[in-house]
Amino acid sequence: MKNIENAYETAEEILNCCGGTKFLDIGCGNGQLVQELLIRGMDAQGIDISASRLDECNKTMPGRFHLSSATTLPLPINHSIPLLPLIA
Repeated sequence: MKNIENAYETAEEILNCCGGTKFLDIGCGNGQLVQELLIRGMDAQGIDISASRLDECNKTMPGRFHLSSATTLPLPINHSIPLLPLIA
């Protein structure tokens, strides 16, 4: 699984182009992007299919990471959160 090479710059680009206060990182890997967005005041969460990676992420940012995939998003129908496709 490839990590974002520069999560700092990616977080800045997201804030500059999209703003917003909530973000869901699909395929969050090691959680770098979620961490950078949290630092900038966003309510960021991540999902991934790797339970071991999520366990590590939740040790440093408890409750922010969830076991799921893009095809089974754990969100209720009436829940609104901006989604940005990110291909790494």
